[in-house]
Amino acid sequence: QYQWDFSTDGGATWTPITTATGPTYSFTAGLADNGNKYRVIVKYNTMPYCEASPCIATLTVQGGLTVTVGSSMTICVEDGPITLSGTATNAQSAQWSIESGGAYGEVTSNSYNPTTGSVTAVFTPKSSGDFSNDVVVKLTATPKSPCSGDVSNTQTVTVVQRPSINIVVIQPPAP
Repeated sequence: QYQWDFSTDGGATWTPITTATGPTYSFTAGLADNGNKYRVIVKYNTMPYCEASPCIATLTVQGGLTVTVGSSMTICVEDGPITLSGTATNAQSAQWSIESGGAYGEVTSNSYNPTTGSVTAVFTPKSSGDFSNDVVVKLTATPKSPCSGDVSNTQTVTVVQRPSINIVVIQPPAP
């Protein structure tokens, strides 16, 4: 006889899974199942009636990978480098890159903190060019779980030049 049980309090109390009375048990786990403990008790139906000591397994459920970036922004090329900030949850790694408009700037100094999910990089606008197109930067994260692929999100950075003003004083002709 087989009886599968689960515990939501670290193994202090066990609840039988009434539909799980075979040698295997499978189910689709959700985030709410994270940390639950599972065991199977095996009993023989014939003499001698003995029971096997159960092994206990703890279930770890990893949530899905998410990537969040800021809203579009406009910067002046003369302002110099800016910091790109985003968040990657449940990621193994994450980094910023240029998706399009690389002629107008570059991304360097990628930094990912897996504890907080914070991902930062430095975007440096290039000082030459006509700046007629936006730069699209992309934050891409690789998941901890092999169940999904990389996830990315983009942010638009518009790089503009400050207008220059030349004042020319024209003196009226002498009478």
